[in-house]
Amino acid sequence: MPGKDGKVRVFVLGRYKRDQVFVPSDWQKRFGSKLTIAFHMMHGPKGLEADYVVLPQMTRRDFPNERGEDPVLALAMPSEDKFPLAEERRLFYVALTRARRSVAMFTVEKQFSVFLTELVENQRLEITGVDGEVVEIKACSKCKRGVMVEKNGARGPFLSCSNFPACTGAESIAVHQL
Repeated sequence: MPGKDGKVRVFVLGRYKRDQVFVPSDWQKRFGSKLTIAFHMMHGPKGLEADYVVLPQMTRRDFPNERGEDPVLALAMPSEDKFPLAEERRLFYVALTRARRSVAMFTVEKQFSVFLTELVENQRLEITGVDGEVVEIKACSKCKRGVMVEKNGARGPFLSCSNFPACTGAESIAVHQL
């Protein structure tokens, strides 16, 4: 359902300015009579809303930023947050709440953002592949940030954390014989 101006409003929200490359350059030209599309950095559109929000870089290396909290911000905060990556979580929440109708988050197989993994584990989100089929993922029980991916070793197939070598989480694959 279009807005007052007869157009559907879309925000592409990136963590960094460089994420602007994910806005197709011809969309405004092709769909301008029906669509208004704007790029913002995630912290930029506070107080603004769009019909749809697109989060293009939901990968473990891009969002959340895991470099640690800003030391200047830490001085202003009354106490340490209980949740890991608390400031990045707040930023993610701001991005999610900018949508009136729906949010689309894009990631890369085996490189899911820890936030996506948490949402899947809590049954709040399903990840679908480009074919529209649900992709089953299992979070690494050791680091809680990676996902388990199938690999082949000297003893056959096994599951390993996608954050290897930083995380050495691994599991055997149960073989069922009939």
